[in-house]
This record gives sequence, structure tokens and C-alpha cells, in this order.
Amino acid sequence: MTTNLSIKSVRLGAIPLLDKYIGLLGISNVFSTAVRNDPRDKVPMSKILGIVLRNVILERYPLYKMGEWAEQRGLIQQGEADLFNDDRIGRALDRLFAADRASIISTIILDAIKKFDIDLSRIHNDSTTVTLFGEYENYLGRIAYFNGSVVLFECHPERSRRVTCA
Repeated sequence: MTTNLSIKSVRLGAIPLLDKYIGLLGISNVFSTAVRNDPRDKVPMSKILGIVLRNVILERYPLYKMGEWAEQRGLIQQGEADLFNDDRIGRALDRLFAADRASIISTIILDAIKKFDIDLSRIHNDSTTVTLFGEYENYLGRIAYFNGSVVLFECHPERSRRVTCA
């Protein structure tokens, strides 16, 4: 009797644990509701953004290798890696940027507070100061907002790699 068996190696790492919390918080549903889809999309934006989220949390592969990364970890079917190219991922991130990100974050945070019974009696969120890290030498300007995001100008470097805007 001959049996055709094959072994497929998959690097899971922390993906099952992360998937548990992504599922509990309904992040995929939030993405599918809040991020615009196009009927021409071959892959739903929520699926692409879910893979990007897992990648950023776990390993931070570059965009052009994310399809291969997802396939190696069993997040997509064999042969689907080409569908997760840097152009498609870039379009998904553009749509996420154009979405109401404040509502997305608020929905996820409120769900987490309810589901995990998080005590908020000792939380203080001071959003009056924004600190950025990176190469900001000779940069002075002000802060403005574009599409709900911070655009920097009139900031004051405290150190060579840190800028604080208050």
C-alpha cells in the first residue's frame, strides 16, 4: 500500500498567540468595516492589513518580502505570496491612512478595556507633548495636522536624534 504524504514546514513562532488576541479584539472586522475596499481588489484589505500588523509586531520583514514571510508562516495559501506584493500592501496602507484612524483605534481600545476588564483608574494620557526619534538635525518648525496626522514644523531638537514638540 502506497501513501502519498508530504511534509510542509511552517514557522509559527508567536503567531497563534497573536492570532488569539487579534481575534478577541476583532481587529480584522474593524479593518474590514473601516478601510475602504474596491471591487477590483484580489485580496481583501483587511487580510492584507492583518498580515502587515502581524509582521510589524513579530518580525518586521520589508514590504517586498511580506508575501513570502506570510506564506512561510502559514498565514496564506501556498502560491499566494505574489498577491502580497509591495504595491498591493502600499495601497492597503494608503487606504488605512485615508480611513478614520481615530475611530479604528478607539474601537479597538474600548473593546480591549471591556473584554479584559482593564482598570482605568490610574491611567493618565497626556497628549500635549509629542516626542519623535530620528534624524532631525537643523529642523525647526511647527506642528500642523494633515488628514488627522501630525505634520512637523517649529519643533526644537533636545538632542541630536530627538525632537520634542509641545
